[in-house]
Amino acid sequence: MAGLSCMSGNTGTFKAIPIANSTGFNSTVTIVKELAVGDTILGLGADKKPALCTVEAIGQFGHGELFGNYTDDHFVLNPATGDIKQHGAVGNRTEEDRYDVMTSCPVGLDEAGTGFTPMDGGFCGKSTAEMAWSDYLLIHASMLRIVRATGGYWFSASAYSDFDSVVQHGPELCAAMLACAGEGSECDELERVAELFVDSYLTDTAREATHTSMPGLGQVGAPGSVSFAVSQGKADSGKSISTKGIVLIAGAAVLAATVAAVLVVAAVRRKKRSAPAMLNIETDPITDSPAIKDDSAV
Repeated sequence: MAGLSCMSGNTGTFKAIPIANSTGFNSTVTIVKELAVGDTILGLGADKKPALCTVEAIGQFGHGELFGNYTDDHFVLNPATGDIKQHGAVGNRTEEDRYDVMTSCPVGLDEAGTGFTPMDGGFCGKSTAEMAWSDYLLIHASMLRIVRATGGYWFSASAYSDFDSVVQHGPELCAAMLACAGEGSECDELERVAELFVDSYLTDTAREATHTSMPGLGQVGAPGSVSFAVSQGKADSGKSISTKGIVLIAGAAVLAATVAAVLVVAAVRRKKRSAPAMLNIETDPITDSPAIKDDSAV
């Protein structure tokens, strides 16, 4: 169910380290490949305000082409519109180990201030160059519920036996997920596609783990099904849908104030390194001010 996007394992993030005998945090630049599930990094919440975000899943997707730390179709926050967009072939082209990271927040922040997501254009179709923030929030929340119900193996290439088919059927899964997560909670198609996806494209180990953690897979609206998790129990098995009419329309939210605030914290911009290296640049302590909150709840 992962967005199957990729970023450099050497991308710097702001890892929050609790200060002993204090409610505050120190922020240390830590590269992606050094992160672990349960770590806390800086990101943006659903309201696009700075937040403390828990790493929910992290995995590797081989070695390949990147542009300025991201694949060209990796979705990042567009500060000009407030929506998310494909990164594009922007920045230095490199060949590096590629990782995917999902946090409890819709957007994580790298040390250059770029807001990154756990998905790419391939998941919802290469023609989806930009996605409305409201639609993305539904998809991110859906992914997060599935990861919390099953585990984070969706974000590792080793979980898939037929990766080409995963990419081919991603847009169908994306559209069905969006329909099930919306107000109408039309989930028949999602359950059908999800069952096919799990039984056809996962490795034996990942498939068994999914059936164990989701015993209702294939039964629309049943506890322990994908549709139950995505719709938060509101799926109606009596509804039938067509996902062909789902269109991801860009919105027009403005993010200037938030980005400015974040870039004050992100004053140290990352420089490319010829070899992986751990960075430990201490910044000023982060306190529990109203501007920083824990956005781990969904």
